[in-house]
Amino acid sequence: TWTHRSGTEYVWFNNVETRPGQGYPRAYEDQEHWKGGWRLKGDRLVPRSGGRARRLCRLFANPPMPALSDYYEPWTYDYANLTTAPLGDDLPTAPPRSLIDGRPTDITWGPNWDDDLGGGPDHLADDPVLVLSSTRTAAAAGACAPTVCSETCVGRLRYLGVMLYDPDKVGEAARVTDEKDLYEAQLTCFLDPTDPGIARAAEESGIPHDWITAARRSPVYALINTYRVALPLHPEYRTMPMVWYVPPLSPIVDSLTRTGHDGEDPASLFGAIDALRIPLDYLAHLFTAGDPAPVEAALCRLAAMRAYMRRINLGDPRDPAIAEAVGLGADSIEAMYRLLALAKYEDRYVIPTSYTGTVPPDTPDDGCSLDADGGPGMYDAGLPGMEAFHTPPATEPAPAGDGLRGRVNLLNWNGRGTPSGLFPRRRENER
Repeated sequence: TWTHRSGTEYVWFNNVETRPGQGYPRAYEDQEHWKGGWRLKGDRLVPRSGGRARRLCRLFANPPMPALSDYYEPWTYDYANLTTAPLGDDLPTAPPRSLIDGRPTDITWGPNWDDDLGGGPDHLADDPVLVLSSTRTAAAAGACAPTVCSETCVGRLRYLGVMLYDPDKVGEAARVTDEKDLYEAQLTCFLDPTDPGIARAAEESGIPHDWITAARRSPVYALINTYRVALPLHPEYRTMPMVWYVPPLSPIVDSLTRTGHDGEDPASLFGAIDALRIPLDYLAHLFTAGDPAPVEAALCRLAAMRAYMRRINLGDPRDPAIAEAVGLGADSIEAMYRLLALAKYEDRYVIPTSYTGTVPPDTPDDGCSLDADGGPGMYDAGLPGMEAFHTPPATEPAPAGDGLRGRVNLLNWNGRGTPSGLFPRRRENER
């Protein structure tokens, strides 16, 4: 969807990362090296990259910023060499060539590299999370994408929803001293949309009613707050991420069965959580700054849901004790199952169609935000180089003597020649 134009074939915003591995850019989780996120200095949050003066000095040269080699240099193969090589005794090859400059290149890093290597020992030790973890084992986890990728996710793994939160609490939560308290601190920022007082305050602050209604049906709120199975990625960076993850419940039934235990017995499942193929310690350093308790609780709820629903599918009576053992009711665990396993499109994506904030009563509230002055990406068309994006209808002539005040469509420009309206028209007496 996003990479259909020349020059955008390699865009790294939607990678699925294999664990153990280094990710994109390589070892991006080593924030001591990349100087990303925030750190606590006394009772103040300061950027890891330094203060204003230091960042100003690096405005045009920022060594911690990842280079192309930290992702990988895109390449193709010289397939023409296969079809145009003269007949001979030697088998022709298709040597790799850089898509940056077209020159021959050596392939030293690429997409799915960690996956193809399968956690080989030479790369295992380079995983920044394993450096923090006390164990070494293979694991797999997927990572972030915009809305279009949520919609096209064939695995139906992504959910979108509205979260109401108190912005005054964000800074306070990010400043907690102990990194292991950051997860619970971030939870305190989220507001309960079913609380009448919160709903009333939200509407008084200008949040439209349909957004409050969407927040009450938000699958993200349910996974984070109601069922407590979704966790933040690297809260120790103190960036207060709004993309949360359900930790993977790696296969344990077969492992229990092979050791002579009943793999479907709830007590056996709960007891095996701390012996998963993906260690709790590793997951804790991904999601809860090293605290295994919230991760274990989330995995126990997922295991309880599995055991509870298996009884129903086999025709056995419901066993509320399974849900109660993980702090959920029978209705809640069935609702969680519907959300995670059976949710339809409208259940996974509960978001209003548009939001324009506080606008005059006669202003339409639909359409692309780039179509209106003052929208995202729109600038004063009277400023040099700040022309707006959209082209006016063909029936709307440009104002005479004011060629720079038209709108220029750069979004649909094919990159060839000069887009219509980019430069002012010459007057007849200037030719």
